[in-house]
Amino acid sequence: MPTAESVTIQDYLAIMRAFNQYCRAIDDRQWDDLDHVFSKDALWIMATGLEVNGVEEIKSLMRQFSPDLPYRYLHTVSNIDLQFEGDTVTSTSNWTYLVRKSPENGPTEEMHVFDNAWYVGSVGTYDDRLEKIDGEWLFTYRRIFNWEFSEPPTGD
Repeated sequence: MPTAESVTIQDYLAIMRAFNQYCRAIDDRQWDDLDHVFSKDALWIMATGLEVNGVEEIKSLMRQFSPDLPYRYLHTVSNIDLQFEGDTVTSTSNWTYLVRKSPENGPTEEMHVFDNAWYVGSVGTYDDRLEKIDGEWLFTYRRIFNWEFSEPPTGD
């Protein structure tokens, strides 16, 4: 059973890649890339409490949330804390979601955006579980806490 001391660098990098793939898929609206981020039966819980089951449902919901809006997105994930137990990793991390009107659409004064500036759309915490499935590290559980209206558990 791997522990933090015995996990391979390849496993660590593959786990970090899953975080990066999630951000890039969302930012670039490449929904099918989520097939290599979430397990087929993943549970994704939004900050509102809405539970979405399975990667196909996650992709469907993301398509509904992100129609062809003239905005550019940038997800950043930081303070990733990984806890290893066998082929399962639990994790807590922080995220920031930056938004910018696309330059080709010209300046806007919508949503506090002036002269195409980036602004913080939202921030929060991810509570995750990843599992090694068929040699690939995939999210099997992700709970999203948006600090505007759902503080993460304190662990008390």
